Amino acid sequence: MFDPSDARLAVIVGGKSIRQHIEEALQRGDLRLTEDGYLTLGNSATRTLAPFKDASFEMYFGRLKPDGTVQQDPGLYPCMELLTFFFKQVYQQATVPHACQNCYKVKVFPSTLRQMMAVKAIAESLPYISKSGNELHVKATPGIYATYFYLHGLEEARSAYAIIRARLDADEKLGPSVKAVIKRGCSEYERKLGPSDQYTFDPALEAAEEYLHSVYRKPENSQPRPSKAAQKGLYLLHWIQLAYQVGDETYKDFTAGKPPYPPTMTYPPKP
Repeated sequence: MFDPSDARLAVIVGGKSIRQHIEEALQRGDLRLTEDGYLTLGNSATRTLAPFKDASFEMYFGRLKPDGTVQQDPGLYPCMELLTFFFKQVYQQATVPHACQNCYKVKVFPSTLRQMMAVKAIAESLPYISKSGNELHVKATPGIYATYFYLHGLEEARSAYAIIRARLDADEKLGPSVKAVIKRGCSEYERKLGPSDQYTFDPALEAAEEYLHSVYRKPENSQPRPSKAAQKGLYLLHWIQLAYQVGDETYKDFTAGKPPYPPTMTYPPKP
């Protein structure tokens, strides 16, 4: 249960204490308390999640423990919680969450659905957490398709990059022309706070985030989740639809050469 008097909320971020940021978010309705006293996103903040609800990215959890559960890095919370709860509400976009400080990514930029599926196959043969999909809904991101590999620290990212780059170069559907870069954290952070090599992290935020993570509840999802097999099919259908819309005819690799809709009649301008 959330306790606003907890001493860990006294840390100053962006000229105000975390406690003040939360109080203001509760007053705005961006945060609210559940019936049993936990923090969760309010209706206004939940609406900002709408673009992420499209079947755009399929996750692959490459790091698995022997019992089949995902191997998470210590202190790493789910990305959506870090972005929408901590960064946007608890810190009011004034600092990067402490739990994000060692988050680095290798991002690959396929130019067609055919290439994206080839990169996805490479990603799912490697022991890294990754996601592949379509970024057309993300207005501030260049390109249509992407695969992200999630790494812990710059050294691990550089090591993974060398492996990924070699696999891209050797694939006949990809090759050296397919761009890949190492980036740090979420692009939203850099757009608001500037270059990621200039980030600073107050050690006191670690305890505050640990406490707030324990008193936060994800917004309830009233929609039943489909099976994993059904989800994979929905992702592919979504990607095919978007490829069709942007004129990427490599979607036909996955539709037996047929368009998703029959073509309409056209007529010559002259008899």
